[in-house]
Amino acid sequence: MKKLEISLPRNERDQELVDDLTEATNLFLSELVSKRLQNTLKIKIHVRKTTIKSEGVHLANAKGSDPDKYHKIIIHNDSDIFETLAHELVHVKQIATKQFQQRWWKSDNELHARWEGKELGPKRRIPYRQRPWEIEAFNLEGKLLSKWKNRLIDRLYLTYKKQAEQSA
Repeated sequence: MKKLEISLPRNERDQELVDDLTEATNLFLSELVSKRLQNTLKIKIHVRKTTIKSEGVHLANAKGSDPDKYHKIIIHNDSDIFETLAHELVHVKQIATKQFQQRWWKSDNELHARWEGKELGPKRRIPYRQRPWEIEAFNLEGKLLSKWKNRLIDRLYLTYKKQAEQSA
């Protein structure tokens, strides 16, 4: 079974948010990877007040063809947390399935990117919006977020229906 840790900013206790992040993570991963692969992952999600320049960041070791099973996701707490989570979990899928690989080259001391087996060169030279792993993540985040919203609507409907039955 996958190991999932979620932490919020210091002195913030919001069990409902932690529960929702857990449920959303499980839903998104079930859409992205097999149950077997999910069971090998270790994911830490940190919701933080941070100085990072993006809404979220996915961190994994640059191991080349050896897929990393340890993933850290940092989400800026001023962002759309669930949209950012969906985006970053796509990156987890990409690395865990070896679709996206990164490795340091000794020859030029640069981090190189490989997408679907094709060498793309130094990662820093590829404009952010032209990176195929980012294109896929942006494309899939909306679909994943829609599934999450539908889950919330279903939950709300069932709560309403249960209350209506109890008052009848």
